[in-house]
Amino acid sequence: MKIKVMNIRSKYKVVVLDRLLMASYKGNAFDQVMERLLAHEMITSSRMGDDTVLLHTESRFFAQSRIVIGRMTAKTRWFDNREVKLIILLLVATARNTNNQTMINQVNRFYNSDYLAELVNSGSPDELALKL
Repeated sequence: MKIKVMNIRSKYKVVVLDRLLMASYKGNAFDQVMERLLAHEMITSSRMGDDTVLLHTESRFFAQSRIVIGRMTAKTRWFDNREVKLIILLLVATARNTNNQTMINQVNRFYNSDYLAELVNSGSPDELALKL
């Protein structure tokens, strides 16, 4: 089954996830993770302006978190369960990068809070990528 979904780009997040997934995927790993999650309706998206998308979810996994995350174009992809963990960590990285304490708290409630606290409080994006 192929579902048309949104391809979301963000330079900072690509750096974090490409380091994790470059051995598994060709091309932009962040886009592939996001597309697969969107295809499985774990995340939905709506336009905000010409090149920005608001990602949100009604899933218990993200406690109705909302976040602006980048640009969008049309693509199709598949999804596997391993990427669910990666997208949660991506949301944490983004929350840390934007100092969004509300979102950090929401994600912490879902996932091992001690582990996420360490990620959120880590230093540069490169250090975060290594911990992921």
